[in-house]
Amino acid sequence: MEKAEHLKIDPTFYERADAHIHFSNSQQSDINPGKVSASMRFLAASPLYLR
Repeated sequence: MEKAEHLKIDPTFYERADAHIHFSNSQQSDINPGKVSASMRFLAASPLYLR
């Protein structure tokens, strides 16, 4: 049985996720890791707020 269309993973999903991780990691040399983490959590929790 084939997976439902909405359950299929976008082929570029992991590329985008990795880009976010690399961006966050690049900030940690200049910014407290807790602040970098808080920023990422805020963005992940409020996608509609930013539109």
